[in-house]
Amino acid sequence: MSQGRAASFVIERMKWTSKRRVTKQSMMSWISNVSMP
Repeated sequence: MSQGRAASFVIERMKWTSKRRVTKQSMMSWISNVSMP
C-alpha cells in the first residue's frame, strides 16, 4: 500500500472510529498492526 493511500485510509478510519467510542489502546494496537508489513 502506498503512503498516500495508507494516509487517506487512516483518515477514513479516524472518521469511522470517531463515530464510535474507541479507546486509545485499541487505536494504538490497530495502528501498530497497520504499520507491520
